[in-house]
Amino acid sequence: MASCFREMKSEILECNKLIANIDKSTSTKITALENENYVLHRRLNRADIIISGLPNGIENLFDPIIKIGSYYNISISKSDINHVCYIHQRKSVLVKFNNVFLRDNIMSAYFKTRSLKVADVVEGNIDLRIYLNDHYGPAAGKLNAICRKLLQKKVINKYRILNGDKLLVKLTMSDGSVVIHNAVECDSLLHRF
Repeated sequence: MASCFREMKSEILECNKLIANIDKSTSTKITALENENYVLHRRLNRADIIISGLPNGIENLFDPIIKIGSYYNISISKSDINHVCYIHQRKSVLVKFNNVFLRDNIMSAYFKTRSLKVADVVEGNIDLRIYLNDHYGPAAGKLNAICRKLLQKKVINKYRILNGDKLLVKLTMSDGSVVIHNAVECDSLLHRF
């Protein structure tokens, strides 16, 4: 009877080791697939800009995009734009450029001043700001949401999602130090406070 229990105990321990090994292997494969998915989303959306603040009744969305380019002295033609449409219940405009370099020039000029107004782009005297943002994939969107919560809790002063194949964010902590974290580290930082 005692030898039977020892055998059962040995078999149970072997099964537990096998389960732990399969669990670790599966987790590793899922993480690799998530990382590959992030890279594909990032590359797909690399030439995109999300524009917030434009009025939602614009019939021809190409004209405001071309005017945004001329506001920053960047020549944009209709052939430079692959696709433009309203998203988020017509609250934002998605612009897909044919050229990443063109998109980067616009974003660089925008971040130097951040003074783009509706009146600069469409007819009328509307003094509201227009915001240009990156088109994040799901993983980067979740990281962005985590970082916004860290800002609200005053754990960090500012952040910037780094545009690379590995999802990283540069955080300026409330004490002034600068660190670079991945999504898991940011999530644990959020739950620590």
